[in-house]
Amino acid sequence: MRTLLIFISIALGCLTYAQQDIQLTNFESGEAIFNPATISNTKFICGNIAGRNQWSQFGGNPNTALINIYGKLDNHNFVGFQILTDAIGFQNSNFIKLSYAYKFYLQKTSISIGLNANVFHSKWGGNFITPDTPQSLDDAIPDNTFSATKFDMDAGIYIKNGPLYMGLSTSHLNQSNFSQPGIIGFQSKRHYFIHAGWEERRSWGSIEPKILAKSDVASTQLDFQIQSQLNYKYIVGLNYRISDAISPMIGVNLTNGIGSFKFIYAYDITTSKLRNYSKGTHELTLNICFSKTINRERYTNPRNLGNYDFGPRGKW
Repeated sequence: MRTLLIFISIALGCLTYAQQDIQLTNFESGEAIFNPATISNTKFICGNIAGRNQWSQFGGNPNTALINIYGKLDNHNFVGFQILTDAIGFQNSNFIKLSYAYKFYLQKTSISIGLNANVFHSKWGGNFITPDTPQSLDDAIPDNTFSATKFDMDAGIYIKNGPLYMGLSTSHLNQSNFSQPGIIGFQSKRHYFIHAGWEERRSWGSIEPKILAKSDVASTQLDFQIQSQLNYKYIVGLNYRISDAISPMIGVNLTNGIGSFKFIYAYDITTSKLRNYSKGTHELTLNICFSKTINRERYTNPRNLGNYDFGPRGKW
């Protein structure tokens, strides 16, 4: 807890405002994008689907879609696969990510180290309108067909002790350069992430405060979130992104003997000056997790060929 409070103080001290990499209000569903070590937080196999329409009805607004699948090989090794697309203005970024994480234990604390190996494709598809010189004669303006593919990497560490957890990670480790002859290109800058939280479980349900900080050193953004599960089924929550949005969330968590199904809808109420031009932000996330198949025992009577189902092993 002391470490978490120290981190919050440092983050607030250096805070400025900007969007870093993709934006997700329910950032738990996209943790593996920026911290591959978090794929170790599963008992068997899980998958996430997320879609986000940011600053609805604002021209060139960001739109994000994500699919990731990750699972457990054994008690120490975990793998994952992720597809991500993110469009903003005339730029479209697409990622294919292969994830690996290794988990080990120090007494009651689990420590995971992870790595993403990425194929990063970026495309510029703008239609530029110039007041005088035609676009084709101005070498400083990129044409409509510019695209490039680069290799990219992310790395992270994830620490969990009982209800408390914390992750540290960085994306774009190799800071790839994208350019086209005759124009000035851009560099995928390295970003740094810290996320932490804890879950309190009670007879009526659970409550989970969380925090996410992301920075490219030039600017930093901070999210505070609290999420609760009533009767471990109905989800309500609230996220506050400083100088950007307040986001209520609702959802449902359904569980049975083979896994769980979690659906969350979040709506960002814009608090920045963009509130005069947009209709807020809509975000949908779906998480499905499976446990190992439960073996069922059956007894067959050879005289009447009747079956008697004893249910899961060890129970009638």
